[in-house]
Amino acid sequence: MQPNILFLLSDEHSYRFLSARSEAQGGEPCRTPTLDGLIERGSHFETAYCQYPLCVPSRVAMLSGRPSSECAVLCPGIPTIASYLGDQGYATATVGKMHLIGSRQMAGFQHRPYGDFTAPSPAHQKDPLGLTGPRDHIFMPSVLRDPGVSEIPESLMQEQIVTREATAWLR
Repeated sequence: MQPNILFLLSDEHSYRFLSARSEAQGGEPCRTPTLDGLIERGSHFETAYCQYPLCVPSRVAMLSGRPSSECAVLCPGIPTIASYLGDQGYATATVGKMHLIGSRQMAGFQHRPYGDFTAPSPAHQKDPLGLTGPRDHIFMPSVLRDPGVSEIPESLMQEQIVTREATAWLR
């Protein structure tokens, strides 16, 4: 029987903020009990490096194993970790933003229950807030008034939706 693989790719987050990291390890921990439990029961990376200082080239490098200088976008024909795992009999899914462009929206994943909000694609869903344009959010009063206050209901925040959709797919 193959081992289960749960690969979490989250950019713009420092390992220092996991509560599993002690202050002696340079941590400034937040409470992350679920991630801490995964760390305790599974394998994890002790160190991590950003492949590129921009999100999409960094994600593409992680998915393809190629340097960002070779693949700032995911070109047709380049296999990904998801396609390799699928070839080995794993069911693969990606949930959340990837911001991949062109024909490679699925990036080798078999399922994409929830993805980006922008551009027409099978990997994109209707924005639950009902915003019609890519910049409509800048006209929300809370964005102009105070970036710390939001009129978006918590249940419609992307973090909540991604968590719900990922959990539903895993079950």
